[in-house]
Amino acid sequence: MRVLVLAVLAAWLGFGFNTASAEVTHPPLEAYGDLPSIRYMALSPDGSIVAFAERRERADYLVTFDFATRQKTYHVKIDDVATRDIWFADEENIVILASETKFVIGFRGEFEYSGAFSFSLKTKKLTFLLRGTDNIYPAQGRLGRIVGDDADPGYIFMPAYVGDRYSHPNYSLLRVNLKTGKGRRFKSGVDNTVDWFVDEDGTVLAREDYNNTTDTYRVYTYVNGKRELIYELETSQLPPGVTGIKADRSALLFSDGSDADDSGNVYELDFSGHLTPASLGGKGGTIERIIKDGNRFVLGVEYSGAVPSYKFYDPDVDAAVSGMVSQFSTASVNLVSWTDDWSKLLYLIYGSDTPGSYVLQDRETGQMMLVADERDNIPPRRHRPDGFCQL
Repeated sequence: MRVLVLAVLAAWLGFGFNTASAEVTHPPLEAYGDLPSIRYMALSPDGSIVAFAERRERADYLVTFDFATRQKTYHVKIDDVATRDIWFADEENIVILASETKFVIGFRGEFEYSGAFSFSLKTKKLTFLLRGTDNIYPAQGRLGRIVGDDADPGYIFMPAYVGDRYSHPNYSLLRVNLKTGKGRRFKSGVDNTVDWFVDEDGTVLAREDYNNTTDTYRVYTYVNGKRELIYELETSQLPPGVTGIKADRSALLFSDGSDADDSGNVYELDFSGHLTPASLGGKGGTIERIIKDGNRFVLGVEYSGAVPSYKFYDPDVDAAVSGMVSQFSTASVNLVSWTDDWSKLLYLIYGSDTPGSYVLQDRETGQMMLVADERDNIPPRRHRPDGFCQL
């Protein structure tokens, strides 16, 4: 049954099979320059619903689709700012990352202001995260960064500069309530702190600092309950540094590249400060993306190439994703979301006969489901098989 379902889906998408194509009207050229109709699709932690941004009548909306009831719900208009990403913080709360260019009185010029919102599926309320938080420094970019989920549902970890406009702010780690949007200082950083890595239980695994004056890069950890310096480097610019955390929590993954465009060599940096070469699967290709969970624990890697390929530390997940890539060998298979238990995986597939299709892989049943096409103004040249969900 599994092979049959895969074959039917592959034939429907037009990859590697000789199939008849439906006659379609060619879309206008400007359609290819428009934003996709459906963007940033994400699975809920249990895989029962998906959330995404949908362009409808020249406006963007936050939308969910329930697989059990097959109900599509338009929740709230999100057109006032540019949506950058959507994901689930937990079963009840959806996070929307957005940005806009703003001018702030008292500061020179305009800047790209980013922020994050939470939407409660229970209360239907949209909340601006960090609004109302004491001493948030004004006119700071990347304010919507979320660096970790909290084990307690309804809370997340966010870094932000704290201090008023007349003080020297520090980059601290805040624990944020998704219901109220308010954050409380969880760990204090300094003015040259650049990043935080935190576990679900609140353990700060790493804090990165870079001092422009002294050209000094440092990594601290709090795994033993107090701040400890585990790495120091003299460098004229901020290196890639810590890129993630080993899944077994035994070490940080660390890059010694010269800058953000030079990944250099990848090492494991343990919490005693020892560096050892890291093995990320070794397929011989260039690493395009390190795949991480919400707390930036490393799950696998994506390799660059004409079409993406993957390597995961979990052999069962690796086999599932590799099977998908092999099945659609001439297509670009992009893993975009997954459930907490990895029983369901969501892909965005591009091929010669589709401008982009979201496809759900159910590892328990072995079946595939077409969820939606990314663009509604560029019709795919294909016949749709019966039995597939279409939004």
